Amino acid sequence: MSDAVLVALITVGANIILQVVLAAAQSKDLLEKFRSESLLADEKIKAEIKANNALIYEKIDELSRRVEKHNSVIERTYNLETKVARQEEQIKTLFNR
Repeated sequence: MSDAVLVALITVGANIILQVVLAAAQSKDLLEKFRSESLLADEKIKAEIKANNALIYEKIDELSRRVEKHNSVIERTYNLETKVARQEEQIKTLFNR
């Protein structure tokens, strides 16, 4: 083989090795960047979930208070209806005497 061909083969081989090393380094950097961005995204999602959960718990508490108030009104209405029914019975008995 001539010296020119040997030099060309060595140059090509060195160039291929250099490209492999550069590609590996670049993929390592991209992987690290992806991991850090992924962690940031995860933290952001966790914060949003926490905020949404707080809002949901607040709404549930509000609905619970409304249900308690409604149940109180229903209970009072039932008591009033019972009293009215008793008084109507008393009025009927008074008129029947």
